[in-house]
Amino acid sequence: MSMNVLASAVTLASEAAEHEGGSGLFWGFVVGGIMMGLFLVLWLITGSYSNVGNKHEAGPDIIDPSKQIGPFGPSGH
Repeated sequence: MSMNVLASAVTLASEAAEHEGGSGLFWGFVVGGIMMGLFLVLWLITGSYSNVGNKHEAGPDIIDPSKQIGPFGPSGH
């Protein structure tokens, strides 16, 4: 649905730019919008990586005797 709205907005802006006699303003908005979207995505990626240090503290390892670890199990027979 959002692509349909976006396509209608682009069509409307294109028709308005042609009616006014110049398409420079329209293409300026198109290029600027694409650049803004690209920087927004990069900003969100950067923000997700900055959250890596907020993890919980590491606790002690709990040995589960029912869990198989390697070919000999946890007891090392």
